[in-house]
Amino acid sequence: MSFNPPLTNPEVEAVFNGTFANVTPIVGGIGGQGVVFRAESKRQSSALPQTVALKIYYPGSLLERTRREVQVLARLKCDHIVRLHSAGHIVIRGQNCMFVATEFIEGEVLSTVACRGCLTANQAARIGRDIALAIAALWNERLVHRDIKPNNIMLARNGRVVMIDLGVARHLSMGALTTLGKTWGTEGYMSPEQAKALRQLSCKSDIFSLGIVLQELLLGRHPTGCNQLALSGGGIKTRALKLTLPIPIEALLDAMLALSPHNRPNPIDAADFLNKHI
Repeated sequence: MSFNPPLTNPEVEAVFNGTFANVTPIVGGIGGQGVVFRAESKRQSSALPQTVALKIYYPGSLLERTRREVQVLARLKCDHIVRLHSAGHIVIRGQNCMFVATEFIEGEVLSTVACRGCLTANQAARIGRDIALAIAALWNERLVHRDIKPNNIMLARNGRVVMIDLGVARHLSMGALTTLGKTWGTEGYMSPEQAKALRQLSCKSDIFSLGIVLQELLLGRHPTGCNQLALSGGGIKTRALKLTLPIPIEALLDAMLALSPHNRPNPIDAADFLNKHI
């Protein structure tokens, strides 16, 4: 259930009673789970206000999924995953809602960067390396992201590449929150096994999604037009996309998009390989 009418800036500031100020909507910040604002944290322990991305979840959102996201963010120490600032509950318009505040990344969503044209092999390799390291950090927690796509990746002004949303991640060590036979994810980026709603996913599923993202960055468009059915037998061979790439990178992309997860590289190996081609 979304907020209708949309939340206003004064309304949000009043609910937090001074904890967050100078609240403004983020362009493109309205999503399927909640709405995101830019705000300044007024923590008493900090001499200067800290700019954060403040996400307020819709009433009726699956709170257990959000709690799990917060727990993981609090534990993770990875430069390529957004850092947690604070989290909790608020009552807004008489409804109990959860909020999560994370560091605000000054930069652009990767989908915006991609719209300006094809990236070079070196640029794509750097982005791929950093997100592979993020996937590895998540897998150390036995967590599969399940929604690796350009809209969930930020390219900061200082060059840092950051994964910004863990909202649909699957915790292998915890009970499933998704109904049997259904899956979370975005059409055109899911691995074949994820699209089939298989429960026992691994980091290799996220590696497949990253392979699609890298092809998209290099090609300047999605390799299948976001047609998930076209990925049911694995990704499209990179050579068929008529990309001029070093042979080793072409081979890596094809391995990342293999039908069988067992034939895909693990995140650390992928990151190490891409690092050599930056």
